[in-house]
Amino acid sequence: GSCAEQLRAHFAGLRRLARDEPELFKVMGELTLRAARDTGLAEIVRRTNEYWHDTLRTLLRGARADGDLREGIDPDGMTAVIVATLKGVYLLPGSDAPDAFDKALKQLERLLDLRVTRTAAKSVWPPAHLPGSRAKSARPQAKS
Repeated sequence: GSCAEQLRAHFAGLRRLARDEPELFKVMGELTLRAARDTGLAEIVRRTNEYWHDTLRTLLRGARADGDLREGIDPDGMTAVIVATLKGVYLLPGSDAPDAFDKALKQLERLLDLRVTRTAAKSVWPPAHLPGSRAKSARPQAKS
């Protein structure tokens, strides 16, 4: 699919994970906090974050090249906003994390002018090439 469709699928997959597997986000928050005291874990977290940034940046740049992203949105800056927003939600303790995560995703989708489609809602995230994934998708690629 297009980069915009892949972004929608990414958000839909994250939304599904937050709803169906909220413990995953608690564990990710704990690992992120622990990484400050564990250099080995810090390297794993750094590589994971780098991959997530690279993937989102590639999709946002591709969406802009395809004309699916408003002209005023900077892909690099928006990548930082998306990651910081979503990390902030899962690092905050509380039982309403899936709801807060959904609200944050909806706002990001509005900001990017992305709407969830049937295709995106059925998509699986994370992709198959990430450790522990059960998906069978390929790494997102921007159109040349």
